[in-house]
Amino acid sequence: MKKNIFLLVIILGLNMAVFSAIVVNKSGPYYAGDSIGFNKTCHEGTSSTNTYWNWGDGTPNTTHSDDFDYGWQYHSYSKPGTYTITYYHGDYFVTPFPDCSPQTEAYTITIEENRYITSSPQSPLAGQLITFTAYNFQTPDNIKWDMGDGTILSINKPVRRGGRILGGNSVQYTYHAPGNYTVNAHDDNGNQKIPVSLSVTIAQPNRNIVYSPETNIRVDQPVYFGVTGFLTNVIDWNFGDGTINSSAGVTIMHRFQTAGTWMVTAKDSTVNHTPEQKQILILPENRSLIVSAPEIRLNEPIQITAMNFRGDLILWDFGDGKQESSGNIVNHIYEKDGTYTIKARDENGESLKEFTATIIVRGITDEVHLEIAEIRLDNGKYYKVVPRNSKDLKAVLR
Repeated sequence: MKKNIFLLVIILGLNMAVFSAIVVNKSGPYYAGDSIGFNKTCHEGTSSTNTYWNWGDGTPNTTHSDDFDYGWQYHSYSKPGTYTITYYHGDYFVTPFPDCSPQTEAYTITIEENRYITSSPQSPLAGQLITFTAYNFQTPDNIKWDMGDGTILSINKPVRRGGRILGGNSVQYTYHAPGNYTVNAHDDNGNQKIPVSLSVTIAQPNRNIVYSPETNIRVDQPVYFGVTGFLTNVIDWNFGDGTINSSAGVTIMHRFQTAGTWMVTAKDSTVNHTPEQKQILILPENRSLIVSAPEIRLNEPIQITAMNFRGDLILWDFGDGKQESSGNIVNHIYEKDGTYTIKARDENGESLKEFTATIIVRGITDEVHLEIAEIRLDNGKYYKVVPRNSKDLKAVLR
């Protein structure tokens, strides 16, 4: 009787199917690059061969020699998508053992992408420094960056491997030409070989050279230059007349000393930009001094006019030791005879150039040398005097 009961248990065991399933070691969501654990709930022990896991993403199967409990199997998906994992229990050859049913078990999993790249600023200009940052990458210290213009970058914890330059999760880069670029980044030594992309549009900066005054600019007149749209505050200036100011500011003053058309060039000192250029017309000098008479007598006032001077105040030097600061018209009296050079220049910094005029001052001394003296009186008498030892005719009195 006991033998019959034992045999019945064995027969029932042979006919009893143990339903298997695939379980996951953590709840979703699941992301590309995550290491996910899978296991089966039914184990046949050593009753089968050719058991394997198929991960559904084209990677090789994970095979086992038998259906024994190998524990958790881990797999990472390199890109987002929906995948079907199957486990095959193998071919049974040892009996009697409880049968896991069904022989092939399936499980569907959805892999999402949470890696992404950002750029700052979001509307960059050619020549502007841009910061790119990668988020949720598996190997943040070993990211390969392809900037879309043939450049591979490395900034944070740079590593050179196999001729490639690897970078960290944040890099900085400058595009020197406008256009559309696709930036790619991927974990270089991780499981995520599929790159994450970011499209970047690089605009041309609206750069320009401005100057004041804009018209009727004369030789030696101060011209105030500035730039707009430049990305640095350090500018290399070339005024085309032989004057170069390197590493200057965004505003600068210049005086052209020769009339003509000059090409002014401004270039960012720290950015590889095409220089900006602008033509400027410089008119000839039109300032001068005009005197009321080229010769005057002692104590006779003379008037001097400064024509087309640029400042409100003019510094006058009359050549006799006297100076004054006044307007563009002055009067002056000389107390000694002689030849004097009058000088005038703008006093308020508009120009350091001096303009001159020459004046002759005539005078009569107490000593008069006579060659012939003629005297006519009201009564009609006439006298003519010839001095003794007379040499040169110095004056004639009538």
